[in-house]
Amino acid sequence: MIDFNSILQPTSVEFVQECKSRKSALESASNLLSRRCEQLDARDLLEKLTAREELGSTALDDSGVAIPHCRDDHCSFPAAVLLRVEPDVQFGPDEYVKLIMALVVPNKETSSHLEILKTVALVCSQESNMVRLLEASSSTELHSTFMQLVNEVSAS
Repeated sequence: MIDFNSILQPTSVEFVQECKSRKSALESASNLLSRRCEQLDARDLLEKLTAREELGSTALDDSGVAIPHCRDDHCSFPAAVLLRVEPDVQFGPDEYVKLIMALVVPNKETSSHLEILKTVALVCSQESNMVRLLEASSSTELHSTFMQLVNEVSAS
């Protein structure tokens, strides 16, 4: 079972106002990830997250969520950040997102990387969960709601 408490810290959740583009959202995520993991370079992370998006959008179909992710040699543990963006940001040709869960994992992490992505997708694919997440009025509330939903999905 994945320990989301170690992956997503309360300080790794932010509301991003005036978010103008996918690039702007990825920059915010890269900066926050590099603050979380000092050994990571924000510019390098931005390049890796952008390269992954160019392979195909990480937006989950009609959910309002994107999960940009990458691997990094300097990363020693899986780390994630959760952003609530305003206004919605276009991530694919027809995909606009309100929430972004950006993830960086060590190169050697394969199964946990996929398990993390699967868990986030399960949480965010349920409309009732998205309503709860989008009703959060602070980063603290968004973090606690997300963690509660992860626990519920993991228990079922």
